[in-house]
Amino acid sequence: MTSTIGLAGCLSSLTGGGASQVEEWLVDPRNLAGAPDQYPVMSLSPSTLDEYSTSFSRDDWGRIRDSFEYDFTRFYADELDRVTTGGWSDGFNVIVGDIDAEELDDDLRQEGLRSRGEYDGFELYEHSDERWAAGVIDGTVVIAHDRREENPVVVVEDIIDTNNGERRDYRDVDADFDLLMDEASIGDLFFAMVEEPTDETEPERGRFRNHVGIANTVTLGEDDSTAELVLTFLDERDPRERDIEDWTREADVFRFWRDIEIEIDEEVARIEGEVPTRDLLDVSFL
Repeated sequence: MTSTIGLAGCLSSLTGGGASQVEEWLVDPRNLAGAPDQYPVMSLSPSTLDEYSTSFSRDDWGRIRDSFEYDFTRFYADELDRVTTGGWSDGFNVIVGDIDAEELDDDLRQEGLRSRGEYDGFELYEHSDERWAAGVIDGTVVIAHDRREENPVVVVEDIIDTNNGERRDYRDVDADFDLLMDEASIGDLFFAMVEEPTDETEPERGRFRNHVGIANTVTLGEDDSTAELVLTFLDERDPRERDIEDWTREADVFRFWRDIEIEIDEEVARIEGEVPTRDLLDVSFL
């Protein structure tokens, strides 16, 4: 099934609109297939991207459009407020927008999904291969993937419970992710990830000692877009402005950035700048 999980490769560096439409769905990693310790979060606003579609080349707009293309139905960019992905191939998608649950029911059944009943207002569906499941309500679709064929329906239920405040979410169970989300803003494109701290500093590769989190946000504009990159560290003594400056000068990912500003505040480093909107897909931090 085609989905926004493939978005990481082309938009991971540039991604962040409404924080509640993102954060309230971020389930505890241990509830996902394989129970990972952490997972990356990617989110975008298709309707906002659609407003600026003429700022992208035809090929780049096609790549963006592919990021919310699904086999079981056709969504239109101007009808979707937010698409959020958590994890990689065994992750999840949450699609929020002008979605008619009754119309989507026919599409899902034709794709080989069978109804598993209702859960907290959502109609649940499971694919015949038992590798992915969906929960649908007017305005929202939740999709969970599970290549291990364990029980993707349970994952969908856990995500719904997280959204309702009945389960602890990602921020509740991971202090590093909580700090990162406190410091990051969620714009039109967004990416966030925490990981184990590194031991070495290699500015040209964007590696810094005791770096534990990265968040990338873009607020779109017709000609230029505002980009923000947040790095979090284990300790306030870890981020060194000289190393960050070397990174912005040497790394290819900053070649389109202009008017770069760097701010260090205790264990947080923040880089802000302007990027030509037409060049957004040519920039990648990961």
